[in-house]
Amino acid sequence: MRALGVVELSLIQGEGLMICEICKKPLNRTEWSADGTLKSCPNCSAHSNKKQHVYYHYPEKFGTTPMRSTPKHPEGPQSYCSSCRAEDIPDLSQAVYCEAIDIKK
Repeated sequence: MRALGVVELSLIQGEGLMICEICKKPLNRTEWSADGTLKSCPNCSAHSNKKQHVYYHYPEKFGTTPMRSTPKHPEGPQSYCSSCRAEDIPDLSQAVYCEAIDIKK
């Protein structure tokens, strides 16, 4: 794991960028489990939990669209979970947290 730079630290301390207490990556960025079956929801991670990445089963809790297709993810995963996209309150009882999974490197 690399050390945070001065600019990154100032962003974290001064502008409220929230970092996962487990993997030390920004909560507002998508992360994947090592086996690709779990995906974090940046909105749930940054706004509901605020301490760790919040993962759900992929693609069941996210959905896909050809408009989001990339070479790395040709199925086109949605960024936010279906609850966040619908502006509903997420059901965190179905969530898996960063401390419980192997993160994709």
